[in-house]
Amino acid sequence: MSIFALKKRGLKGSTLTPSSRKVLVALASSNNLTIGQIKEKTILPERTLRFAVKKLKEEGLVSEIVLFSDRRRKVFRLVRGGIHD
Repeated sequence: MSIFALKKRGLKGSTLTPSSRKVLVALASSNNLTIGQIKEKTILPERTLRFAVKKLKEEGLVSEIVLFSDRRRKVFRLVRGGIHD
């Protein structure tokens, strides 16, 4: 999903925090990222990043997937359609 698609969905005027928006932009540029990869792209503190991801999951915009190759690792991706369509 591109940044333009995110703006088209009306997220610009939403109640998302700037941190949450940074996470969305990072995931829009390359899907299936770990927390570490999102941290590198957004330069957010880990606590802020985890809170932003938690809120995005609650909003139905991001999903979490446990990797079968290493169940300790999780990747995050944008949800197609989300709950705000």
